[in-house]
Amino acid sequence: MARIADVAQRAGVSTATVSRVLNGIAVREDLAALVRAAAADLNYTPDRTARSLRKRHSHLLALIVPDIANPFFTLVARGVEDIAREAGYAVVICNTDETPRQESRYLQIAEDENMAGIIIAPVAADVGLDRLLQQGRAVVVIDQDVQLPVDMVTFDNRLLGQQATDDLIAQGYRRIACVTGPATAPSAVERATGWRVALTEAGLAAADELLQHAPCNVEGGIAATTALASLAPIDAVLVTNNLLAAGVLEALAEHDPSGSIGVSVIGELPPSLAKMRNVAITPLSPYRMGLVAASMLLERIDGLQAPPRAVNLPLSAPPAATELPESADAAHQRVHELLRQLETLGADRIRDERAHIASRQSGQTTPALLNCDRPQTTDELLNVLAMRQVLEVGFLPAVVSAIGDHPLRTLRGLVERMAARAAEGVSFAAEDRLFHQTLYAPLHNPSLLSLIGRFWDLFANLDERDFRHTESAADTVQHHVNILDAIEHRDVTLAQFHMNAHFYDVVKIVKESWQPPQTL
Repeated sequence: MARIADVAQRAGVSTATVSRVLNGIAVREDLAALVRAAAADLNYTPDRTARSLRKRHSHLLALIVPDIANPFFTLVARGVEDIAREAGYAVVICNTDETPRQESRYLQIAEDENMAGIIIAPVAADVGLDRLLQQGRAVVVIDQDVQLPVDMVTFDNRLLGQQATDDLIAQGYRRIACVTGPATAPSAVERATGWRVALTEAGLAAADELLQHAPCNVEGGIAATTALASLAPIDAVLVTNNLLAAGVLEALAEHDPSGSIGVSVIGELPPSLAKMRNVAITPLSPYRMGLVAASMLLERIDGLQAPPRAVNLPLSAPPAATELPESADAAHQRVHELLRQLETLGADRIRDERAHIASRQSGQTTPALLNCDRPQTTDELLNVLAMRQVLEVGFLPAVVSAIGDHPLRTLRGLVERMAARAAEGVSFAAEDRLFHQTLYAPLHNPSLLSLIGRFWDLFANLDERDFRHTESAADTVQHHVNILDAIEHRDVTLAQFHMNAHFYDVVKIVKESWQPPQTL
């Protein structure tokens, strides 16, 4: 029996386009003709019962994830949205905060609101999908392997853990710890199993004390690393989740300032974190996961009757060029245009254009500043700040046009976390860094994100004692709130005003408080 994917392949279009044609949603007439001809050639007829059920559903899809602030799930959401939008569906993002109760609530809402389908990254293996599956609802599970008759899109998590550990062993590390997610999460358990298998096959000890299960967040990574620090010294640590890794790296900065402990991370890190020490990264493909999951979901919505399918995504497989938004090349070019402008103007001219922030000329140029480990003079730091400001303000109009509701919610959550940490008198540098990465993520421009990360790398190398952070923390949080308010109201001018106001405050603090490193 022909499937919607077969029709798409015959017509040379996406499954989403086939879905639009079959649902009577307008597409280009030439594409519609190709789809109708392919369906006729293959004798494809959507299941009548499924079509009848679908017609009673809204054109909403639920994407239920642990935390959209995690860049992994941000890219998953982008992939889902890119497919759903083409098929005429809107995506509702639901954050469970890794709590089964919240997960159950969102599943109930999806059922009550007659959403057409659900993509879920479950909190644990015993996710409550039975009733929805019995009703014939379209459901796809991602990121976790569950024992249910349901379509799944996952990675080979055991192989991920094993290969990452093998790499550490090949580098000469012997006492290797593992920090992974909760023991109730199948992916966390499988990656830890791969760690144990690799050590056992190499004749090395995989002691229970070396395995730390923790919540998949920064705080969990800090707690796990602190626990490991109380044991006999370790050579290296495998971290199976990117948010856990952020906490591990933060804690290692205190417990292992020399950087002797090797770190291997499964999942991408922001460049500023990855360069904190020598970190080996095993990249995943969350955008592809979103694309595949959404395509499979649309097939079920359109009546596919087939046994449950399990897709294991290839390791380290980047999205194909055709899967990137059409604006990616233009945005990439825009980054280089701005860089050329920066080089033409020179750091001293930029400094003058940005509120005359220094009193003497710097002789430094843009490339030299971006390649240094840390600014050595007040002028250099002010120029780095100015260049980041030119870049970010220059892209704000594109952000205001492209950003959606769920990134805004994510950014609000980050600001709330910043406010909480400010109230406790502790640094919120990690949250601030993630705020800037998340703000520009909707542009889907790796060049821009990499360059912003490079600026953050320079700031990460500055000793926090060089600034009186507590004096400016509340103002910083308020500036972030003001920027988000302006973006939410699609007011580019106001957003740029508040970003510049924050910049001027930072410049003032630098002038008053920053102490250049002492030369020997």
